[in-house]
Amino acid sequence: MDTKEIRLLPPFSYFEQGNCYSGCKGGRFQFKVFANETLDAVVWMGEKCLKLTPENEIHARESFPMSPEGCAALAVWLQQQYESMKVD
Repeated sequence: MDTKEIRLLPPFSYFEQGNCYSGCKGGRFQFKVFANETLDAVVWMGEKCLKLTPENEIHARESFPMSPEGCAALAVWLQQQYESMKVD
């Protein structure tokens, strides 16, 4: 996987400050990461924000350790989710 694909996320220091992050890739692949005691990610397809997306349209949720390694694993997981959803 090339590093350009993994750059869906800001650096770990962004999450250390308790910030959330939303993004998209390929037009309709949407994701949001919440920085709590863990890094909690949600992915879905569509044009709606997470708040307006029905629960049955959520593709996946996953939690990762609040660490640089957890952030790296999250980036890999997001790429895998993107590829599994076969977004054009």
